[in-house]
Amino acid sequence: MSLTNLSFLIPLLVVLLALSAIFSAFESAIFNASYIKLESLSKKSNLAKKILSLKKRTDSVISTIVLGNNFVNILFSAIVTYLAIKIAESKNVSQSLAVIVATIIATLVIVLFGETVPKSIGAYLSEKSSMKLYYPFMLFWFLFYPLALALSHITNGFLKLFHIKKRGKRIFDTQEEMLSMLEIGKEEGIIEKTEQKMIFSIFEFGDTLVREVMTPRVDIISLSVESTLNDVLKCIMNSNHSRIPIYENNIDNIIGILYIKDLFKIFSAKTEKTTGLQSIL
Repeated sequence: MSLTNLSFLIPLLVVLLALSAIFSAFESAIFNASYIKLESLSKKSNLAKKILSLKKRTDSVISTIVLGNNFVNILFSAIVTYLAIKIAESKNVSQSLAVIVATIIATLVIVLFGETVPKSIGAYLSEKSSMKLYYPFMLFWFLFYPLALALSHITNGFLKLFHIKKRGKRIFDTQEEMLSMLEIGKEEGIIEKTEQKMIFSIFEFGDTLVREVMTPRVDIISLSVESTLNDVLKCIMNSNHSRIPIYENNIDNIIGILYIKDLFKIFSAKTEKTTGLQSIL
C-alpha cells in the first residue's frame, strides 16, 4: 500500500490521541473532584448527581480507564510504527532504526499530550472537567463494561488474597475540602459568618508556632513568694496582668499562680498589705 493510501491513518492517530487525553483527563478530574462541591452542584445539576454516583464506583471507573487508555495507546503506537516501517521501505532506510524512532516519538507524544497535559487540566478543573467529559467516558463505560467488571473482580480477588482492605469513604480528604464546605455553607446561609470565622481560626491555630503564643522565659513577669502585697500591687499596675506566677528561690520553681481576684478578697477582708503570699496561694 502506497504512502498516499495510508494518509487516512493520520486522522485516526489524532482521534486515538484525543481519546487517550479524554481518559487521562477524566481519571484526574473525577478522583480530584470534591464530594462537597459535587453535592452542592447536584442540587442544581443532574449531571453532577451522575458524577457523584460514578465517583462512588471507584473499581469500575479505574478498570474502564485502564482498559480504554491502554487500548488506544497501544493502537496509536502500532499505527505510528506501521507508518514508520512503510516510510523506511519507500526511502530505503533501516526498518529497525525506523521502529526505534517511531517508538520514541509515539512515547513522547502519548506521555505529553495523552497523559501529562490532560491530567494537569483535569486536576485543576476537576468538577468542570468531569462534567464535560462524562458522556464521552460513559460511551466507553458501556463498551468495556464486561471486561471492566471482570477486571474489577480479579483486582478485588488479589486484594483479598494479600489481606488488603479498601479505604472507606471519608467525608473530607483534605483540609481544603472542609474549608470549601464552610464557604458553601456560608453562601447558602447554613453557617453564620461568625461561626465560619471561628472554625477558620481553629485551622489557623494549628499552623501557629509555639513561640507565637508563649512568653519567653526572660520576658516572664513573676514574683517571689516572699513578696508583699504592696509588691504585688505595683507589679500588677506596671504589667496590667491579671495573673502572676509565684516562684520560690528561683523562677524555675513556680509554686502557684496569683489571681488579681484573690487580692480583692484580701482587701475586702481588710488584711494587712504586708501579708506574705504564701498564705493565699
